[in-house]
Amino acid sequence: MNKPTTKKRLMNLLFGDPEAEAMGMGGGFVLFPRRLPPDLDVLFFDEYIRALRMPVIWVTILVYAIVLIGICYYQSKFAYLTQWAVISVFIGFVTILDIYFFWELTKKWGYQNQLTLLNTLLGLLVSSLAWGIFMSWETMPDHYIGMMTTIIGSILGAAAVILSYSRISYLIFMSGLVVPGVIFMFTHQGPFYLFMGLLFCGGFFSFILINMMEYAKQRQLFDARQKLAVFNSELTRKDAELDQELLFASHIQMGIFPEPRLTISEYTFQTTILPLGRISGDYCDVVQRGDITFALVADASGHGVPAAMLTMAAKNVFSNVLTEKISPAAALAQANHEILKMIKTQDFMTGFLLKLYPSGLVEFSNAAHPSAFFQTRAGDMRLLDTSGFILGGLDDVDALYENGSVQMRPGDRLFAYTDGVTESANAANHFYGVDRLEKMLRITRGLDLGRVTTRIFSDMVSFAEGVPFRDDIAMMVIEYNQT
Repeated sequence: MNKPTTKKRLMNLLFGDPEAEAMGMGGGFVLFPRRLPPDLDVLFFDEYIRALRMPVIWVTILVYAIVLIGICYYQSKFAYLTQWAVISVFIGFVTILDIYFFWELTKKWGYQNQLTLLNTLLGLLVSSLAWGIFMSWETMPDHYIGMMTTIIGSILGAAAVILSYSRISYLIFMSGLVVPGVIFMFTHQGPFYLFMGLLFCGGFFSFILINMMEYAKQRQLFDARQKLAVFNSELTRKDAELDQELLFASHIQMGIFPEPRLTISEYTFQTTILPLGRISGDYCDVVQRGDITFALVADASGHGVPAAMLTMAAKNVFSNVLTEKISPAAALAQANHEILKMIKTQDFMTGFLLKLYPSGLVEFSNAAHPSAFFQTRAGDMRLLDTSGFILGGLDDVDALYENGSVQMRPGDRLFAYTDGVTESANAANHFYGVDRLEKMLRITRGLDLGRVTTRIFSDMVSFAEGVPFRDDIAMMVIEYNQT
């Protein structure tokens, strides 16, 4: 790659690198940036006005003005000192009014006319100050002139930064103070005036360069903010599109899940699925095969889109695996093989599968899932559990899945859930826990199935004390009612 010549480097520094800008890389630091489009020009000068409205600027100006006028008052014999002070204060007051109040009222004029008015007021203010200062110097000792020159230099240096949004504003401000000063110094004889005149000339070019660099810096920052604003706008638009897609996916997913309230044969099912986001990695399913009904509560690792995709795939797998004669343990073993074929990542699932007979006999098997609760009509309660292994983890684990069974009587209930219930935490990072869940099941024993899950969720919200849930939540309550 050829290195740019010195001439090209200088041109790039002054006017930017067109090749870099065409590639969207920006021109880097440029002393003479290209003119902004009108719509962005308005925004840029709005920033200029906001910068001028900073109170610290006007407090600093007031302090400098008091010092300068004070020196002139006590150390010179300028005949029109009072008139000069009144005129300067009046013009300064009008300038402040324009910046703080008139700017909004005159927006209909167009920002260029507004800027012209502002620059005119700045020019009048500086000219008024310069006229009084340099007329006062005619009758002032030389060392006070040197002191005031230092103060004027401080003012010009501060203005180079304050007026960095407009090179024209600073040029007017600078010329109003420096040009009369140069004329004054070179029209007086002596080494002191010669030195001060040269100092004024050097300061003029130095501060102009500083202002140009500050302007270039402000433009560079402004351009970066505009690009960031465009990027954020595009990101917001894409986020909105993604949210709409996820909302659509959520409607599809909820349509695939069973109805919240189902009655099949002798069993009534109440399911509640609460995704952490739009879509859920937890799910409940009810599948009927002849006189047999299967109930499944499953939890994919993680949450969001990957977990939801896995649950949808698992639902399809179980739909194919579950038959009237298969045991829950054998069904989990077969499902494990099928899910393992599909998963190419480290994701996995847990699940609790129940096989419900019309007689009230329930067979179950657990794939590393939280144990289900069995609750009699009288209120006695115990956990249902078997050994098992996660789904989609390893291939040769068929022997690890075991069957268990329980006989239900009319009015008995089963409660299966995902770990999003018991592992929800509060501000002290304490988990909701199995014990509290069991307590709520005892409290809600006589309630309708729909109110059971509602009361449990309300208790979870109360326990969390405003701490957001960390995982998807799924609950299923099953009641046996023999006809």
